[in-house]
Amino acid sequence: EVSYLVFAGEIGWKDFWFTFAGPTLAGNIIGGSFIFALISHAQIRSEKDTSDKLERDKNRRAEEKRLAEEQKLKDADAASRKEI
Repeated sequence: EVSYLVFAGEIGWKDFWFTFAGPTLAGNIIGGSFIFALISHAQIRSEKDTSDKLERDKNRRAEEKRLAEEQKLKDADAASRKEI
C-alpha cells in the first residue's frame, strides 16, 4: 500500500524510507533476532534437560545394581552362616 502511494506520487521517497521502510526494517531485524534467540534457547535448554536426565537415569541404574549386588552378598553370607 505504501509503495503504491510512492509510485502514485502521493508521498515522496524520503517519507517512504524514514516513516515506513526504515522502521519496518529495524523492527523486523530486532523482532526476528529476538524470536531466533528464543527458539535457539528453547532447543538448547531441552537438549540440556535430556542429557541431564540421561545422566541421572544412568547413575540411578548403577546405584540400583550396586545395592542389588550388595543385598545378594548379604543374603549369601546369611545363608552360609545358617549352614554352619
